Amino acid sequence: MASSKRNRRNNKYGKRRGRPGCFSLVILSIFVVIAIGATATIFFKITGIDVYGNERYMAEVLREASGVNSGDSLILINKFAIAHRIKAELPYVDEVKIRRGFPDTLIFEVTECVAEAYVYDGSSVWLLDKNAKLLENTLPQEAEGLIFLKGVTPFEPAAGQTLVTEDESQMQVITDMLSAIDRAGFAEDVSEIDFTKLYNLSFRLMDRYTVELGINEELDYKLQYLKEILENLGNGKTGTIDLSLLISKHEARFNEASQ
Repeated sequence: MASSKRNRRNNKYGKRRGRPGCFSLVILSIFVVIAIGATATIFFKITGIDVYGNERYMAEVLREASGVNSGDSLILINKFAIAHRIKAELPYVDEVKIRRGFPDTLIFEVTECVAEAYVYDGSSVWLLDKNAKLLENTLPQEAEGLIFLKGVTPFEPAAGQTLVTEDESQMQVITDMLSAIDRAGFAEDVSEIDFTKLYNLSFRLMDRYTVELGINEELDYKLQYLKEILENLGNGKTGTIDLSLLISKHEARFNEASQ
């Protein structure tokens, strides 16, 4: 009986002795956090920002758009917020990777958008990249060599935003077409894509061929098949390459233009 009482007493006191230990750990953790915060504030301050991959924008423009100032903590900066600010301010920035270069340098690795197409809003043109991101509102001569998106009317366009059209059904088709043409390597040879009839898509290629694709289906396959057709056509031929029945009937046709 006495032994049982002693055990209970020991257990009781043992638990009490454990409590100060847990409390000490909490206090120690707080001091560690404070110490880290103080270190981040006092040391590792940004003295320079290195920029790589930029061509359109000067490095100083990217630094200003980032909102980062000399003396900011290299450890406490929010990389995602900085990248968002840069992309929102500078439409031609596609991606920006941010790295810390200890002890005092911030590093921006920039990937810029490339203008690939344009739309006409009634008074001037808007340049777009392959993802239908609006890059800038400019003069028609600035769009020379780019793909004209025929039958597409931009709705409330703004630089840095994705193209929105009055016909919402066009949007997915536009991005699909631009991406497929880019993947196939035809971007530099296409002068116009006609979105007037979404069930009968077509584009002008090398100013010699009109390529009819039909509906927005199996675009990658159709464009790969187009490459095979072009290899077998004579250099002097022009006309219409009809791939609209390639999927349903496994049929492609070439209608040569009359001389």
